[in-house]
Amino acid sequence: MARSVVARLDGRSTNPDRIEVTCGGAIAYVYPQFIDRGVDVADPLMFKARVRRHAMGRLRVLADGKEVWSKSTNVLPERRIAWRAPERALKSARTIEVRMETS
Repeated sequence: MARSVVARLDGRSTNPDRIEVTCGGAIAYVYPQFIDRGVDVADPLMFKARVRRHAMGRLRVLADGKEVWSKSTNVLPERRIAWRAPERALKSARTIEVRMETS
């Protein structure tokens, strides 16, 4: 992730085609907010997020609407959620969404 940020800031990105990472459900924010297809990143890719309110349910990562990673979790808004998702499944996607579906 850091290499992607540095390459973008230095204008060295080999491919400006980037994928926006959006959030839904109880997720307030997620990062990275973009994945640059032109920069090699660690596999699996580290994500972090926070929720808007206490949430118990399933955290899901969707690539083009298809689930590529998920985990049941119980989180509070003051805590960051951290996880790793397979970079190879994400870099070929057109859309990436991180969702917290509560029960």
